[in-house]
Amino acid sequence: MNPFSVGIGLTSDEKYFIITASDHNASEQHYFSVNEKNPNQS
Repeated sequence: MNPFSVGIGLTSDEKYFIITASDHNASEQHYFSVNEKNPNQS
């Protein structure tokens, strides 16, 4: 099993959440508005 990490943060202007997932080989960031009622990956 390869370890990975996941985190969530808020942009400095507090308008967007950022979700980050990463392991030793790759990382992804997804963002969505704090006002979004049903965020989904596009």
